[in-house]
Formats: sequence, structure tokens, C-alpha cells
Amino acid sequence: PYAIRTAQDLAAIRNILFAGDNYLTVENDIDMTDVPYVAPLGNNNFSGVVVHLDGKQHVISNLKVEKGDYPSLIGVFMGEIKNLGLADVEITGGGVGPFGGFVGHASYDGVTTIDNCFATGKATGSSYAGGIGGYTNGNTNITNSYTRVQLAGGLYAGGVIAWVPGGETVFKNFSAAGYVEATGEAGRA
Repeated sequence: PYAIRTAQDLAAIRNILFAGDNYLTVENDIDMTDVPYVAPLGNNNFSGVVVHLDGKQHVISNLKVEKGDYPSLIGVFMGEIKNLGLADVEITGGGVGPFGGFVGHASYDGVTTIDNCFATGKATGSSYAGGIGGYTNGNTNITNSYTRVQLAGGLYAGGVIAWVPGGETVFKNFSAAGYVEATGEAGRA
């Protein structure tokens, strides 16, 4: 697996993901203060990429994403994220696609699992804002996790996922709290 030990290692994952299975581990708590970050797997470069990310009970703090498409930890996501915390995230969506703490768009062509994870902070922007993710249209399982995120999205906003137009999304042992607002004229929270 690709071991993420520093903020620079985390920022570099956008350059190492490839079509097929990608295994990553977080080996330390990581503070992203003042480290530029652009979500990997935006810009339609996600086809066939499956990510398996084990946080090993570590926390990534102060992740600030304000550039790129699908702003989040990982832009368009299929795979598994487990045992990871995101503390005090600040996500700003304004480019292409939905946005959220962990993923912008989940389960594009397959299954997404989020297990034993949490996100705190805020996400604001013009489209779909979610505490875990902005959008899912495949099979998504979210278990043993929680969000405490302030959210404002122009079209849809949700404490967990902003919009689920299709597929099956299952929540088990999950909680969400925080302020949620859909700011657009036709917005739905």
C-alpha cells in the first residue's frame, strides 16, 4: 500500500492513483494547515479507479479544498474508506460537481463503503453539499460513522449525502448533526 505519513504525501495522492485497485494507508495524524490540496479523481480522470483507504484510526485535520472539480478528500470515488477522521474540514464547491467531506461523487460505477469514519467542519458551494459526500448513484454503505458539518449548497444539501438519485444507499449506526441549508432559488435541504 501507499503509506501516507505527511501532509505532502496526502497532497500527492492525486498523482499516484491509477485504473484498478489502489491501496492507501494513513500512518499518522496529519495537519493540513497551509498545505494546498486539490481533490484527486476530479476532471473526469476516474474511470476504473478503485480506492481502498485505511485511516488506521488517524485524523486528518484542517483539510481545506477550494480548487478543482468535485472538491473533497477524493473527488469521484468508488471503493472503501475506513477508520479515518476528518476534523475541521473546509470545503468550497464552485467548480464542476458535487462536494463533501470525504467524496464529491460516490459509487460512480460500483460500490462505495464508508466505515468507522467521521467528518467535522463546513462545506459551502453552488451545487450538492454533503457531510460525507455530495452525490451517490450506485450502491453506497455508510456504517459506524458520523458527521458534524455546517453545509450550504445551492441545489441540494444534506448532513450525510446531498442527493441520491439512484442505486441503494444503506446507513447503519450513523448520525449527522449541524446546520444544513440549500441556498438556491430551487434548493432542497
